[in-house]
Amino acid sequence: RSGSARGYREDPARIFPFSMSEIRRISPSSLFRSQLKKLATQVNTVFGAKCKAKSPSRFGLPDRESATHLYWIAQEAVYNTVKHSGSPRVEIRLEKDADDGILTVEDFGKGLPRRLPLTKGIGMRLMKLRARLMGASVKFLNKKGRGFQVICNFPLAKEIAA
Repeated sequence: RSGSARGYREDPARIFPFSMSEIRRISPSSLFRSQLKKLATQVNTVFGAKCKAKSPSRFGLPDRESATHLYWIAQEAVYNTVKHSGSPRVEIRLEKDADDGILTVEDFGKGLPRRLPLTKGIGMRLMKLRARLMGASVKFLNKKGRGFQVICNFPLAKEIAA
């Protein structure tokens, strides 16, 4: 089953069984350490994939709403990787760059086709919407060689950015 989404394609809740109440409990400070690591652990357990979540020790978002949007962006990106890429490895990284935070979800699979049918890509549209709602931006990039990246640049809490 490693790297395969067979049996889970139609029901993401079976892959990521976090309830809405659990997601709502995400605080800006706990998002990075506990929830993203839980997400990586769940992918490892369900698919036998190698998923890692990495973040710096001090990292903060301005509010709980931003933390929740960022979590859902990460979850959707990881779900798409598991479902579409064929990659046995996924990395979730959080980094700081000046006044911004950067969330990167990277796989080492087949990448995205040059042209997506208009009926495809609802997850990508939802990630863009969530990014806009938190004053962030998201881009989707095929890597040279093999793989795909979802990169979300988002504002940090003022005391963390300084």
